[in-house]
Amino acid sequence: MNKKPVRKNNLPNDTNPQNQLNIQNNIFMENELNAIGKLPEPLAQRAMNLLEKTAEHKMQIDKEILELERQEQKNRLSDMRWFYSLQGLGAITAAIFILGSLGIFAYLVINDKPNAWLSLIPAIITSIVKLGNIKNHRKS
Repeated sequence: MNKKPVRKNNLPNDTNPQNQLNIQNNIFMENELNAIGKLPEPLAQRAMNLLEKTAEHKMQIDKEILELERQEQKNRLSDMRWFYSLQGLGAITAAIFILGSLGIFAYLVINDKPNAWLSLIPAIITSIVKLGNIKNHRKS
């Protein structure tokens, strides 16, 4: 009969890697403290001061990283607004080019002007570019 293999470790699969790192750091810190406890008094005092400064430095670096993340989120929001406003401006400009070109074409056809089809070139080019942008946008 087929039996399921039994896992050798009983740790749950949903262990957060960050928690795993914190547990490892705590064990490392405990080992350091045990080693410092075995040192002579002046050397142990210096080692404790060094550990405290290291912990303060790590906390300061973490605070700076969090502040940088907050600033990046604010910048990303303002960049998104700017991007969407430019995207809207591009759509409006393309519509003006297409409608203007079609209007000029209609005017030239009504007045029986030769080569009226030349006025359709900006509309065709703009339409191809916009359709290409829509097609590329759907892929991502």
